[in-house]
Amino acid sequence: MVGFQSTDASGNSSSCTFTITVVDNDPPYLSCSPNIVLDTDPGVCSAITTWSAPTTHDNCGVPTLVQTAGPVNGSAFPKGTTMVAFKSTDGSGNMTTCSFTVTVNDNEAPVITCPANIVRSNDIESVRR
Repeated sequence: MVGFQSTDASGNSSSCTFTITVVDNDPPYLSCSPNIVLDTDPGVCSAITTWSAPTTHDNCGVPTLVQTAGPVNGSAFPKGTTMVAFKSTDGSGNMTTCSFTVTVNDNEAPVITCPANIVRSNDIESVRR
């Protein structure tokens, strides 16, 4: 609270007060990994995926960081595209989100095992006819 008082030459005075409120409307800064594209791990239809942790900071303290979508860092991601998302919230309730995708492609050729060559004699009945 701020107060002022004014007095004139005759000794008359008047005063007033007012309040100054500072409001934090600035959301926190949040930066996510770029999109990731990779191949499935050998012999499986998924890939273990890691990324650099998101960075977040705020002008008024340390914001909280929560992962809101997708498997956690270091998990197996299935073939296809999966979104990973994060939310950063500061002490005033201001929020920022960021996301990226992890695309896992199956580029591993299938493995086929053929049986050994088969050698057979013809059937005796078919020779007599």
